[in-house]
Amino acid sequence: MLLSAARSMVFNQMLSQRIEQTGWGKLINGDIMMLSGTHSIFPAPEINDELKQRFLLGDIHPTAALWSRGRLTSENELLKLEQKVADLLDKWCDGLEKQGLKQERRSARVFPEGLTIHFEDNPLIPEALEKVTIAFSLPTGTYATAVLREIIQF
Repeated sequence: MLLSAARSMVFNQMLSQRIEQTGWGKLINGDIMMLSGTHSIFPAPEINDELKQRFLLGDIHPTAALWSRGRLTSENELLKLEQKVADLLDKWCDGLEKQGLKQERRSARVFPEGLTIHFEDNPLIPEALEKVTIAFSLPTGTYATAVLREIIQF
């Protein structure tokens, strides 16, 4: 559990830096793309119109590193961004490398399926909400808490 939490923390920092620098809707030269619904990845050293279209359609997703032993597979702009985060978190990254897990990638975005939001009014105070119920499903390896945070912030 501790290793998973540490890897997630590094991943979240890489994702946070990416969003801060480019936002959600832009691919970066050097991205490692993941095919939707799979764990198959491929490099995208230079972003072209075909990749942009597939990204917009949700067919492919950019990834971020799940840190451990091995080198980053990203290139160009993304490699610089990820290495900068790794340098800032060098003690965390060194500790993860010593645990012997292999370097992996995780999708940097997820689309919840079957998302429903139900608002229930307070019967005593009509203009007040009593309860909000949110339901959705996610692929394995993703966290409902992260999705809820984004919904609440929105």
